[in-house]
Amino acid sequence: MKRKATNLVGVAFVILCLPWRCLAFDWTPPVTNSAVVLTINLGQDDDEGIRYFTYAIPEDVDPLQEYFSIGAALRNSSATHFLRRDSRLVEFRFGDAIAPDHSRYSGLFGQGEMSLGRYDATRYWGTVDWEFFEKTTGGAAALYRGKGELFIGFRAHLEDGVHHGWIYFSRPDTHFTTLFRPVAYDWNPIPDAPIRAGLPPEIPLHPEVTPEGLRLHWHPSLASWILEFREALGGDAPWQPVEGVIGVEALIGLPAQAGYYRLRRP
Repeated sequence: MKRKATNLVGVAFVILCLPWRCLAFDWTPPVTNSAVVLTINLGQDDDEGIRYFTYAIPEDVDPLQEYFSIGAALRNSSATHFLRRDSRLVEFRFGDAIAPDHSRYSGLFGQGEMSLGRYDATRYWGTVDWEFFEKTTGGAAALYRGKGELFIGFRAHLEDGVHHGWIYFSRPDTHFTTLFRPVAYDWNPIPDAPIRAGLPPEIPLHPEVTPEGLRLHWHPSLASWILEFREALGGDAPWQPVEGVIGVEALIGLPAQAGYYRLRRP
């Protein structure tokens, strides 16, 4: 099908916003350069990541004519898979749990690559105005057509287990030449644990009162995370690192100061 157009206590979090990536890229249609816009590195190897990229493929149609096939897509690696919200829909809603029971998105012809927009652009040499044609493939365009934002869920099979995460995309309008821009992403560092779309992972801190003081401990996979303290959640007071952390536990002497504790990804 073608359509023609002319002219956050016990919650640790990290949401990576990417305005510099978006602003540095020319999103004005037609997009005529191919580029990797976002790379999410989940593990130690290159085959444990996700990439979001745009492409502009020039085509020889007429010696007097410029012609590009243009689009944007997410590409998984051998260790990562995009997920379906249910049997009919791929995109998640804000607050939806992304969990082990969600099935894989197989993509077109069984491939993991997920298209988030396709169109053609053409003009004759010496002219200013471009003509645009939307290009869709079956029901794939239902994922993004007419939508201004998307939450895509993913699963990553890493060395310490299976992790779940999300990527948030938005665009200023829903015209088919306006490609989605990556805004934020996050994933749960605890294996086999869910995460809610658009929200940081819920990281439990386990308290235990002992004769020596208040003992806090947390999941072994978070050994590099930083335990911090603040007396109140509101206000501008900075979070302070807690001293005396050994591995994935901390002993806070009594009487323990009342307040809030959190883990922060370094």
